[in-house]
Amino acid sequence: MRTAELRNTNERLRKEVSERILTEQQLKTTQQELIHSAKLAAIGQMSTNLSHEYNQPLATMRTYAENGLKFLRLNKYEQAMDNFERIIQQTARLGDLSKTLMSFARKPSEKQSIVNMYACVEEAFMLVQPRVKSKKIILKHQVPKTAKVYGNAIQLSQVMLNLLSNAIDAVTDAQHHLSSPQVLVSFQITEAYIDISVEDSGDGIDSANRDSIFEPFFTSKKSGAGLGLGLSIVKDIIKSHGGKIVTRQSQLGGACFTISLPNNNHN
Repeated sequence: MRTAELRNTNERLRKEVSERILTEQQLKTTQQELIHSAKLAAIGQMSTNLSHEYNQPLATMRTYAENGLKFLRLNKYEQAMDNFERIIQQTARLGDLSKTLMSFARKPSEKQSIVNMYACVEEAFMLVQPRVKSKKIILKHQVPKTAKVYGNAIQLSQVMLNLLSNAIDAVTDAQHHLSSPQVLVSFQITEAYIDISVEDSGDGIDSANRDSIFEPFFTSKKSGAGLGLGLSIVKDIIKSHGGKIVTRQSQLGGACFTISLPNNNHN
């Protein structure tokens, strides 16, 4: 009887372990799908500005092409060549934007490798550039080209895009209306961590909301302006990379979000 009881107990434990493993796998899959959905939603929100980013160089290319044909008819080959070279530059710009969008829209995998954070920041800058130009926001970063971490490039690019988008929203909705709204990405490296901070000149974070901003579905934006998942996803991604994220008041007057990723470069 004792042997039978032990056998039954062991069988129940095996089932519980199997069910727990399955639940964890389903949770991880759901989290990945949620991250991907949030990325597509972010691209959708930027679609109007991205459309302008495509249309402007296309219109410019047409003008250069028409001018080039006119110069050819007038046997002004040097001027024609100059116009055709400008078309090549515009196509390269469109190609870079398309490549960035395709990379960002891919479903994230769990694969991790050496990631160039400078490239991640530049990628995010390219995607928010249309909004920055239309709102006349000063956007700059201090991340060196040699800044590297170990992680998932697509996920870290999403982290940067989410934080930049929030900062741009903050300076756009600011009540004090600075003459030159600013968003700055700074970089600092220590023996243990690589710190990247995104700060803005907006109104900052209300002290009453400071403990809630990383909770899922929490948002201080107007109804319909966001699902409140951005910072929650950012926190989960950084945590999965063995890092952390903290917020404080920025010297620019608004909010500052600092992500700290393990520094494996000194090993």
